[in-house]
Amino acid sequence: MIGSDQVGAESVGLEGDELLLSELLRGVPVSGAATTAGVSEATARRRMRDVSFRRRLDEGRRELMSTLAAQLAGSAELGYAVLRKVALDDEAPPSVRVKAAMTLIDYAASIGERVDLTTEVLERVRALELEQAPRRVAAA
Repeated sequence: MIGSDQVGAESVGLEGDELLLSELLRGVPVSGAATTAGVSEATARRRMRDVSFRRRLDEGRRELMSTLAAQLAGSAELGYAVLRKVALDDEAPPSVRVKAAMTLIDYAASIGERVDLTTEVLERVRALELEQAPRRVAAA
């Protein structure tokens, strides 16, 4: 029989997991995250090996990276505008204008490479999904 103490402990466990996830996502080391979450370091490390917990942590990290990428993309527009303004400024020293122009060219090349890589990865993921779709239908 499950007593009220056990139900309470399960609730604390869920709360502990949420606190542990939150701290880990903030970049706190496992030992510090465990302390904040009110669990032992051994428990935190055991949770890190749990597939479901690890999946939630990985998803949280993906969401954080996506948010960060969006914020950086927004800031990149400002950076581009500043570099472009300097590159076109006839009153700026030639060395500064050349450096701004070279930076713009480097960034453009880097972005092109990343777009190509992202496209390739997405194409491979789609191919794998299509390849696995018949297996899922057959299994159902």
